[in-house]
Amino acid sequence: MTARESLATLNMPMPVPSVRSFLAGIGAAVLITATHGCSYLWTVTLDIEIADDVDVPELARLIVVQTDQASNPDQRDPADAPWGVDATEIIELGADQRTHRFEGATCCSPVESNSSWAFLDLDRNGTYDEGEPYAADPNNPVEISADYAVTLVIQNSS
Repeated sequence: MTARESLATLNMPMPVPSVRSFLAGIGAAVLITATHGCSYLWTVTLDIEIADDVDVPELARLIVVQTDQASNPDQRDPADAPWGVDATEIIELGADQRTHRFEGATCCSPVESNSSWAFLDLDRNGTYDEGEPYAADPNNPVEISADYAVTLVIQNSS
């Protein structure tokens, strides 16, 4: 016989959680959110397109890199970008796939500054190699203070 059944046979009411217990639980949830959450959350959307004149081999991968200002101050040159190490997303391209949407988020804005790139990893080594087609956000670095969206068009390297 369970405790509930025992109380029912004695015609005793079931214990009801006290208001104090309820409020303590709510308070704990708020405290956890306040210490582990962030005060702002902005979305970042990168619509990535591969230009028509870029050849995409069958096994090429698309690598998206998004870094914050602290780890990547004002870099626009792909040779200086932290490819591979800070890869945010690696996409196995499907047959004839020439577009991809990356959706991310930043926390604790509005002062966070991000830089974004994408490149075709033609040799699948996980790092940018000179000559691989790439795109950089033309606004790098971007101070994220609202939802942000941009289109990156991957072009052949010059």
